Amino acid sequence: MDSLPRLILHHPFSVASVLEIGAIVAVAVLLGLVWWRGRRRQADRRRAVARMREGDRPDGSS
Repeated sequence: MDSLPRLILHHPFSVASVLEIGAIVAVAVLLGLVWWRGRRRQADRRRAVARMREGDRPDGSS
């Protein structure tokens, strides 16, 4: 038996099925957002840092 018919059959009301599927979708969206945010943070770390020009001093004095 497939998982979707089994999921539908174990609920006495269609509202319960909709709520369970909605919860599954909400968890999937939340995990997707966490994954996407992590990817963005990795991409930010990979960006090149601006290099110092000749004559620039690290202490900020001229």
